[in-house]
Amino acid sequence: MNVTFEPPANMSNSLAITTGTPKLPPLLLVNNIIKGKFLPLTVVLWFYLLIGVFGNSLVMFVYWTRKKPVREDRYFIPLLALVDLISCAVSSGTGIYAQTYPLMFDSNIGCKMAAFLGILFAGISANCLLVIAVDRFLKLCRPFGRQMTLPIKKNAIIGIFVISLAFSLPALSIYRTEQVPMKLKSGYTIQTWKCIDTKDEEHATGHIIYKVFLFVMTMIRFVVLFLCYGNIIWVIFRQRKQRLRMGSVTSYTSTSCSNDAVEHIKMNVHNSNEGKSDEDTKETKENGFENGINTPIIGIKPRKQYIPDRQYPKRKQSVVSTTGSVGRRGSVTDRQGVRLTIIFILITFIYIVTYGPKVWLMVEQSLNRDFWSTVPQGQLLLFRFLHSFYIFNNIVNPIVYGIMDRRFRADCKKRFTRCK
Repeated sequence: MNVTFEPPANMSNSLAITTGTPKLPPLLLVNNIIKGKFLPLTVVLWFYLLIGVFGNSLVMFVYWTRKKPVREDRYFIPLLALVDLISCAVSSGTGIYAQTYPLMFDSNIGCKMAAFLGILFAGISANCLLVIAVDRFLKLCRPFGRQMTLPIKKNAIIGIFVISLAFSLPALSIYRTEQVPMKLKSGYTIQTWKCIDTKDEEHATGHIIYKVFLFVMTMIRFVVLFLCYGNIIWVIFRQRKQRLRMGSVTSYTSTSCSNDAVEHIKMNVHNSNEGKSDEDTKETKENGFENGINTPIIGIKPRKQYIPDRQYPKRKQSVVSTTGSVGRRGSVTDRQGVRLTIIFILITFIYIVTYGPKVWLMVEQSLNRDFWSTVPQGQLLLFRFLHSFYIFNNIVNPIVYGIMDRRFRADCKKRFTRCK
């Protein structure tokens, strides 16, 4: 969660209360100083919030306002957008509040709910990506095996919610607001309020077990995603090679067939001309030469050349073209399925990249309770950015759809042109 904020000791020691501002309480003054130092991160969180809410709302609007039901292979897209919207709103909103009031987070209920909802919807989003990966694996790697039907997908959604809920419930007891004394360089000691995981020795073992459990589940999720999409990439690569090989064979076969058809026409024309020449010669002998005298042929019309098999190549060409059009329609469908799979691969890759720093920092905090106090002041902003970088995963999906999904762009155009 993006609610743990512990300023390093050298920052608190470097803060001094000036005598020129006696009207401000020391706690509020120190809070404003720290808030100013983290203003760039607050701006980034506002960017996450605005883009995430707008983009995911657009995806839900496009898919859930269709006259036709959502296609089976895109069933999870609007649901994933809904989960990402809620997760982005909770995480970004909590982060903005935590950066604005880093020393004054005194709402215990707000702290617990922020931690609980953040872990809940982050888990639902990640588990949705896991189910999508399994679905794409079955479609491409096991096309003749058992597939995920619509009832199975609905049950999977229910299972995802139940499992994520079970994983996030312990956060209600682990996270809470605590009063932490803070000693300043000027000699003042002020009482600050922070939303952090409890540090009491009585529950320390349980907290460590919970964090280790979350870490193990995250690693298992990463491994399953790697295995599914690794096999999918291999199948796509192998099918592409086979398609290129078959394309070259088909091109050679069609060229040979066309040459055979041309030779067939030439042979028919040649045989017909030979037959006509023999008949004309015979008629000339009978009608044009009588008693050695060349008499003109009157009233004999020239015969038309008739090639009985001339239409055969045309019919064959018609059958070939019809079969080719069916094949092209099938290949277009295959390309659309592969493109959608590539979109999900990219989304999963972004998920792993954005959650990697979060997992690393979670391990560091578990091993070192005073981790944030050991971070140099010049690097604190960077570490805080990495700590909240996982929110980028909740806003990037609509951007990927807009760039790579032609059908999504076409649906957007239809919706907005209809609104005009």
